[in-house]
Amino acid sequence: MLDGLLSRSALEDTEEAFPGLPKRGVVYELFQQLRRQRWDHAEQFLDFADLAVDPRSPNHKILKRLLSSCKYDGADTVTPERFRDLATLSIAAEVSTYTARVDLRAEAWAPYVRWAAGRRGNDSVLTFNYDTVIERLGQSKNPKVTNLGDGTVFRPFGDNAFGEDKCIIHKLHGSADWAWAEQPARHQQFKVFPTVGSFTLDDAYRPLIAMPGATKKRLCSEHLDGIWGAAMRRLREAEVIVFLGYRFPPSDSFSRTALLGAIQQNQSQYLRIHTVLGPNVAHETSARLGALLRATLEGAGRAHYGVVTHRPSAAQGSRLYDVLQQPLYVEDFLSVLNLDMLFGKRSEAGPTAWG
Repeated sequence: MLDGLLSRSALEDTEEAFPGLPKRGVVYELFQQLRRQRWDHAEQFLDFADLAVDPRSPNHKILKRLLSSCKYDGADTVTPERFRDLATLSIAAEVSTYTARVDLRAEAWAPYVRWAAGRRGNDSVLTFNYDTVIERLGQSKNPKVTNLGDGTVFRPFGDNAFGEDKCIIHKLHGSADWAWAEQPARHQQFKVFPTVGSFTLDDAYRPLIAMPGATKKRLCSEHLDGIWGAAMRRLREAEVIVFLGYRFPPSDSFSRTALLGAIQQNQSQYLRIHTVLGPNVAHETSARLGALLRATLEGAGRAHYGVVTHRPSAAQGSRLYDVLQQPLYVEDFLSVLNLDMLFGKRSEAGPTAWG
């Protein structure tokens, strides 16, 4: 979880899991040293580190000063760019350490395995997670990618994974095992590493994960644009959209604008949206998500399905919508999931977007 990132125990775990990675102690030392003074959690810290790469930013001078006085041996020789790359690699290593420990036979994973087994070609998954848990669910050890950035969609699953006709996964913020280079070696700007443990940061490649900061928008709009374009098309085509734990973080205006814009342009006659953020649907995160969705859909001229059922004349031919805020945890929702629950009482299942 966000509050558990960059802890000293996480450093120990990642060093045990990936002993060949560049030493990253300076990142953890500085993060812990100034926690509660300059930042409360990893997201604020990562945003600071990313901005510090720009020599024109005040953060650049501040970070250099912090590094020169840091207790970690050799910190004064670390450049702001190197520090940012080490911080990015630290997050990639942490989420990958968790993935490496996943045992899909464990009881807790049963709802997720069941859900994965039911996905087909008219489903799409949109995820902001960097980890490769979803690849594990798809039982693929070697995600494949070609021509990233030219509109090609990542299809990270093997031939028998997620249904015979393939459920496409759109990893909107990249993946812990994807890499990119500012100045590509041998004209190869993108590549997929077998594991995070293969990164050296000395070969021009660094993890292709869009973390908080100025670089995130650039990666999404320039380097992950093919994935974003395909994902937004799927949102515009979907008959059902399911929000699994995703709440539109207030700090991520790029994602909020893009996703809500695609939902507003949705072409289906009746759009049914489920939100799954825990049992308390009155909680501020659930209430905020519901309000954003309803305002977006009504702004597109849609009529609420519940109003139309009681007063059919109120719709006057308008397209319909429903936002169903499920008082469930994600694992609960996936445990009881069925087509009638998703689509209502219908004979066929149309395109579904999972996020």
